[in-house]
Amino acid sequence: MAAIVWADVTGMFPSDGVLAAIPVAAQTNILAHVNGELSANFFGGESAPKTKLARIYLAAHMAVTGGAGSAITVGPLVSEKLGPLEQTFSDKYPPNMNFSGPVGIHGSTTYGRLFDELVRTSPYRVGLTS
Repeated sequence: MAAIVWADVTGMFPSDGVLAAIPVAAQTNILAHVNGELSANFFGGESAPKTKLARIYLAAHMAVTGGAGSAITVGPLVSEKLGPLEQTFSDKYPPNMNFSGPVGIHGSTTYGRLFDELVRTSPYRVGLTS
């Protein structure tokens, strides 16, 4: 399995308009990071589906937490309005996002939590591989 491309990220989450709107320069930098810095061995090797998923989840997480230079949305949704579509997020991390508990260090987004789950279930993480 080769390095991922941005179409892998947007293809996995086609309804996420934020991912679709990430500038090409930010996409390039994010992809260079996830393709070059994640250890394929940790996720079962370069050809493992888990490696591809980890790269996609981490790229999506990085993109929506400021990969395009935007402000980071850190907290939970505190208000929502239907027309003309408004959402407000807390600027504080909730108590369960202390980065040492079950949420993990990427807990500020669903994509980050999915990535953390892959890390937690890796054979290397749980000691099934030496």
